[in-house]
Amino acid sequence: MIETLLLPLFGKELFSKVFSDTSDNIYNGLSELRKYNHYNFDNLIEQLDLETKIKIIDAYIKKTDEDSSEPIKISIESIITIIKKMNQEIKDINTEIEDHKHKWFHSFRTPHLKDKINNLINHSIIFDKRIDLLLKL
Repeated sequence: MIETLLLPLFGKELFSKVFSDTSDNIYNGLSELRKYNHYNFDNLIEQLDLETKIKIIDAYIKKTDEDSSEPIKISIESIITIIKKMNQEIKDINTEIEDHKHKWFHSFRTPHLKDKINNLINHSIIFDKRIDLLLKL
């Protein structure tokens, strides 16, 4: 992982910056999903509670000092990796919705989102487990 190689050079500032950038993208992506009326994304977003979890981890990363143990650094790297995957899933869902709007008879059918939504849910479960692991360290 590139983060592992760069951590000694840049420390927590790099982690904090990468995490903040990705979390901003997730916030924007989630707000776009809320605009889509054919699926109850509000309920899904509330159940996953991604925004709150991300805010908490962002604050944790900012308060973590550069002398933290190696397991904590690895745990933070794994959390950053999974939120990048969730960010990509959210982008893919938004792209599918936008592409669907340009299809013929789009108002008579719905986009194929089930697999992408399931992937997002699975990544959220992994995210929860990685947060638990970090907080146990």
